[in-house]
Amino acid sequence: MRGYLKKLAMAFVVLVIASCSSKSSGSDDGVEPEPPQGTEVPADFSLLFPYNNEVCLEGALVADQPTKLMINAKWEASTSATEYDLSVVDSKTGEEVAHIKTTNTNANMVLTKGTLYQWSITAINKDKSKKSSQWSFYTRGEGVGNHVPYPAYNISFTADTVSDSLTIEWEAADEDDDTLIFNVRVFENDLEIDSLTNLENPSIDIIDSIPGAKYYLVITVSDGTSETTSTSAVFEYD
Repeated sequence: MRGYLKKLAMAFVVLVIASCSSKSSGSDDGVEPEPPQGTEVPADFSLLFPYNNEVCLEGALVADQPTKLMINAKWEASTSATEYDLSVVDSKTGEEVAHIKTTNTNANMVLTKGTLYQWSITAINKDKSKKSSQWSFYTRGEGVGNHVPYPAYNISFTADTVSDSLTIEWEAADEDDDTLIFNVRVFENDLEIDSLTNLENPSIDIIDSIPGAKYYLVITVSDGTSETTSTSAVFEYD
């Protein structure tokens, strides 16, 4: 009898060990399950329209808002993205004037005529995102009479460390295709060092620039009838 009970107890122990071993294996066939895949970051993509650094001549009039235009922004699809955030900023004030969420690759923006804007798209996939480059554009102005020229934009500084000179270039536009004239005031460390008038070309050279000095321009664009003035960002000559 004792021998029988001893054999029965040993069999029970073996059964328990086998059961625990089966549970710890994590699956019936002994193969470990694959860990869940993480969320993919949306792929790079490009903006399509409105075009960068151009006057957008498209746009539908908005009922009861004579100073507004509706423009359809377009961009490429981003792989893995499930939705997009459209952000539009007034370049002069820095204020975000539109923020639109969509699952499409286009969205309507209601904007003020004759204004410089910056826009960008953020592609989103759950907790991951990818932001596009930022583009700038002007909305077209009022369609009556003479159009005021657009302020100078896309102002760039190029330093020549060999000759200690700066070349400064900009762009300008006028919806009437009038000939544009530029008056430029040059500032070095907040002191006006030069004033240039009736320039026909959108560029100037600053000779004998000082390393470490900070430069900026105040540019007036004139079509002979009306004018606009803008100030460049500050450039530090290294």
